[in-house]
Amino acid sequence: MEKRIRIASIIILVFSLLFLIPLSMGFMFGIAGSDALNFWLMIFGYWCLIVFSFISIFKYKFFVGIPFSLVIFFMGMFLDYRFWKSHNSQFCSELRNNPTCIEDACGFNCTDVGDGIGASVPGTICSDKDVRLCK
Repeated sequence: MEKRIRIASIIILVFSLLFLIPLSMGFMFGIAGSDALNFWLMIFGYWCLIVFSFISIFKYKFFVGIPFSLVIFFMGMFLDYRFWKSHNSQFCSELRNNPTCIEDACGFNCTDVGDGIGASVPGTICSDKDVRLCK
């Protein structure tokens, strides 16, 4: 059993280190965003995953920390998803209530979203729009 845990820990450590650079770039962009707390949760979970997988190579009792690290990481991902779903729903209702925005099948065309600036927003921002035919 101890040998299997050691092999699994090595495999998890290698894969987590392989994905460290691309994920860290995403983490940096996420921290700069409006829901940085969720990204700090993901960073903490990923950091714990690396630490626990390294320690469990030598002390197999620390392997229990790996699932907890993954739970923390995926909880951060879920909270981020929920934040953006709520944000997009609110933004969609604001666009629909804006008299300068015209809604078509593929999104919104607004002539004045503030300071006289026009904008075009894709319909994917609204969860009830079917934009599969829009290109």
